[in-house]
Amino acid sequence: TLTCGPSPNWETAGWMTAAALAKVFFGCGYRISLVESPEIGTVGVGEATIPPLTAFNRMLGVQEAEFMRKTRATFKLGIEFVDWKTIGHSYIHAFGAFGVETKGLPFYNYWLRWIQQNPDADIADYSLVVASARNGKFISPEDAPQHPLISGVRYAYHLDAGLYANFLRDHALSLGVTHIQDNIIGVDLHSASGFIKALRLQNNDALEGDFFIDCTGFRSLLLGEALQVPYISWQHWLMCDRAVAAPSSSAATLTPYTQARAHDAGWQWCIPLQHRTGNGLVYSSAQLSDQEAINRLLNSLGQSVLAEPRLLKFTPGRRASTWEKNCVAIGLSSGFIEPLESTSIHLIQAAVTRLTQLFPADNLAVDKSISSTDVYEALRTQFNDEAKREIEEIRDFIILHYVATERQDSEFWRLCAALSIPDSLNQKLDLFRSSGRVRFTQSDVFSDANWMNVLLGQGIFPKTYTPLVNRLSAEDLYQYMERQKNAVRGVLPRMLTHKDYLSNCLMKNKTSPELLSP
Repeated sequence: TLTCGPSPNWETAGWMTAAALAKVFFGCGYRISLVESPEIGTVGVGEATIPPLTAFNRMLGVQEAEFMRKTRATFKLGIEFVDWKTIGHSYIHAFGAFGVETKGLPFYNYWLRWIQQNPDADIADYSLVVASARNGKFISPEDAPQHPLISGVRYAYHLDAGLYANFLRDHALSLGVTHIQDNIIGVDLHSASGFIKALRLQNNDALEGDFFIDCTGFRSLLLGEALQVPYISWQHWLMCDRAVAAPSSSAATLTPYTQARAHDAGWQWCIPLQHRTGNGLVYSSAQLSDQEAINRLLNSLGQSVLAEPRLLKFTPGRRASTWEKNCVAIGLSSGFIEPLESTSIHLIQAAVTRLTQLFPADNLAVDKSISSTDVYEALRTQFNDEAKREIEEIRDFIILHYVATERQDSEFWRLCAALSIPDSLNQKLDLFRSSGRVRFTQSDVFSDANWMNVLLGQGIFPKTYTPLVNRLSAEDLYQYMERQKNAVRGVLPRMLTHKDYLSNCLMKNKTSPELLSP
């Protein structure tokens, strides 16, 4: 029996986990039960995601048009960062590739050479994704998969997290998941092994199981409280520890990107959905009181507020291990960084995928000379190593946004600029500043293009660039850059607005590929 604990709708961890495991293990003889507290209501403030969620939905067999209708979703091409480098400065961290590669090198390598000679050049002139975001346009790579620019577009979604949880619940139930609405009042452990034996429920018999998945949010009822796995704080690197969120009426323009606007004690998000806008203020409680944050958020909204603000308190960090004994924590129960790069739902998705790949079978050892305990521990160790590496990579990426600032207008930003950063991030910055290179592996959440987006957007430029770009003469480089610019100029006017594309998607219509041929 697999058991998920109560999952707040704004986190969606429980139903994402149940739906994915039910899909992957369908027909394998497992019984999956999800316990959800009836006392946890829908928060519904809007949620932003990153591109891998499109693959997760495909794995579940979800049709995009149905998903977007039921979650009131919009498309997301990236994040606009306003006032992070300096007040008045902005840039877009766009998903997907910069331009089209040539001679085996991504476009951004040539861009590093180009901006040394043309410091006023604007990346939006050469990046279809950035240009699309700024002009309120949208296109899917499926519309013209052979087009060299369009095929490099990547996108994610803005969605109503409560509606997404309901959507996944219906999907999971159709695959045979048992839904128990009750409160967990205790956890029973095996006396000899310390493994979880059962969950004691308020209104039902104790629920026994072989494997347990903790989706109980920040409380971490199973992994943290029952199994006593300690929490490692990263607040010395990430000072924001509060967020206040409130939905407002829908904006007149549905931008195809999230906005993250920095303020003197943190930043503020704006997430456009079909039916409303998700808003939130993230801040350091050392610099801003909760009431001041609530007032600031409400006073900044241009539309009417649809619900009372909700205050969320968190400590950036992670559990020392994500899989302990026969329990895996997924979602906020395993750790939380902060919402800046919209990775919360992705970390749920990644953990579920990792668990399906490393899930312990009943007959663990094919070679009977190897004990099942050894195999179990090897799986657990591998899971924890991968989870640790992933969340620390995301942590470093988010810290980058704060330390790469020229702002000195408040104590918060002065402290951010003076942070002593993790060695792993320091090594990456040293490599980029000295050579213009960003090293990453295929398992990293954020690619070299993502890092390059933020590094250049925040004003960090390398001293040089890879010598491989010198295979192009000055004239060839000029022609190459002109072709890139002209390609963007040629495609952009023929693209639909985000609003029109969204309407077509909801009606299951597609943009005509013939209009966007290479």
